[in-house]
Amino acid sequence: MDAEAARMAAAKAEETRLARQRAADEQLKASRLALREKAIEQYKSIIENYPGSSAATTAAAKLRDLGLAVALPPTVAAVETLPENAQVLRLEVAQFAGFEFNLLARPEAFNVASPSSLPFEIINRGNGTDSFDLESAFPADFQVSFASAAAPDRAVTQTPALAPGESFKGLVKLTIPAASIDGLRITHPVKAVSRLMAEASQSREVRLIAAAPLLRAVLKSDKTQPLPGEKLVYRVALLNVGSTAAQDVSFRLNFPPQLEPFDFAASGFRSESKSTLVLDGLQIKSGESRELIVPFQLKDDSLAGQELAVRAELLNRQLNTTAAFMSNMASVQAQRGITVRPVSEKLLTIPGQAMTVPFVVTNTGNVRERFKITSSTQAGRDMIVFHDSNRDGIRQASEPEISEIGPLAPKEEASVAVEIKTPKTAPDGSEESVQLSFSSEGEPARSASGATRLMYSRPVLQLAMSGRDGRLKPGEVGSFDLAITNKGSNLARVVELVSAWPEQLELVAGDPASSAVSNGNVTWRFKELGAGEKRSIKVSYRVKPGTGVGTSIQVKNILTYEDQIGNRY
Repeated sequence: MDAEAARMAAAKAEETRLARQRAADEQLKASRLALREKAIEQYKSIIENYPGSSAATTAAAKLRDLGLAVALPPTVAAVETLPENAQVLRLEVAQFAGFEFNLLARPEAFNVASPSSLPFEIINRGNGTDSFDLESAFPADFQVSFASAAAPDRAVTQTPALAPGESFKGLVKLTIPAASIDGLRITHPVKAVSRLMAEASQSREVRLIAAAPLLRAVLKSDKTQPLPGEKLVYRVALLNVGSTAAQDVSFRLNFPPQLEPFDFAASGFRSESKSTLVLDGLQIKSGESRELIVPFQLKDDSLAGQELAVRAELLNRQLNTTAAFMSNMASVQAQRGITVRPVSEKLLTIPGQAMTVPFVVTNTGNVRERFKITSSTQAGRDMIVFHDSNRDGIRQASEPEISEIGPLAPKEEASVAVEIKTPKTAPDGSEESVQLSFSSEGEPARSASGATRLMYSRPVLQLAMSGRDGRLKPGEVGSFDLAITNKGSNLARVVELVSAWPEQLELVAGDPASSAVSNGNVTWRFKELGAGEKRSIKVSYRVKPGTGVGTSIQVKNILTYEDQIGNRY
């Protein structure tokens, strides 16, 4: 069994070896056949290009060895019979390369981004058939190619074989790059090289002038130092100073955020974003000028010194080229301003009360600056002005007296308060004005004032007594009424009415009952008495027995009270 397996393996290995051998033989045969064909082609080429030469005779003999019958050139086949002492000098004329390379006259100006053709001619001035390679030194973006004038759509890199005196008419095809500006002079060489002799070459310079639209924009604002809130107009002049018309042009206007455009649709613009206006589909002929007007308004919050520059872009969509231009420079003019607002138009005040009167000051200008402070009252009272930084209306130890505020940024607010001691003697219902004035440090004439009215309010109690004066006999009973009325505009507290009784009188009754009796004094006390409120007391008395005739008796009533801050009246 093992012997049979070994035999089969040996047979398979021999079969594989024979297959490899056959493949190698076939490959060798194909290689020899290819070499034979190449040799035949080269020998035929020698006979064709160098007829009558010894190289042609040798090539013909080689072809006969390869089994191809080729007739020898007559000059070689014929063997001249010479005398015995004759000698012959045999010469062979070698081929040389010579040609003319001419660029034919054409206009030098060509439109950019458009295919252009320049005719040329090559004439074979050599003594044998030759062809010529065509080369260009133009940059790649010119897309240069060569073509025959008879077949301009088919690119070639060399001429066909030309017999002596024969010519080839061709075209140099190229496209001037779209980015080339109008009037640009372009010079690059093209070259023709003999295939027979590489050292035989000629170069010619191709001179071109680019013809293109040349767009320009001039932007100018009518104001170079506008104030916030003012209107300013930009006039835009669009010009085509190029030698060809511009088609499908888009005009883009980029403006700073401080400017707000309006009525721009009247000029054909559309808004592309918050900072860009666009005008599409423009066509501008060569030499044409067009004017556009775009109005803007400077925003109220524009800061002094901010530069306003508008940028224009002209996009030629046909050529895919862009040109950018800047307007004249404008800057926001400084504007100084301030407003003062009292927190309260009027404050109710108890005479003698220490008051804090708050104000809010706002820098309405567009310049960061300080403001001087002037305070006044109608009565010329002493006041302390301080920066109420935490806006609590209470002067802190960290809030000293000030005579100016700032610097305040544009639109910044600050709280300023006035501390004032009101007079105790101010009548109920009287008024007094507290005024603060602020003036710009940079422009003193620019000032503003704010005022708060102090309305004085206090209790005013009046005592009225009604009773019959006259004569009473000892033991006889009499009476009188006491009326207390608050004629003021504020609450009275700790109201006390003290009646001093002489020893000749005896208190019989009181309504209401007295609060205290001490040392001959009768006291009535009330916790408080509101504005307009009235209290009445009815008192009955009797003359003590034994009082002598003609004795003069007086009952003296004294009224005292306080206001809400403890002032005693």
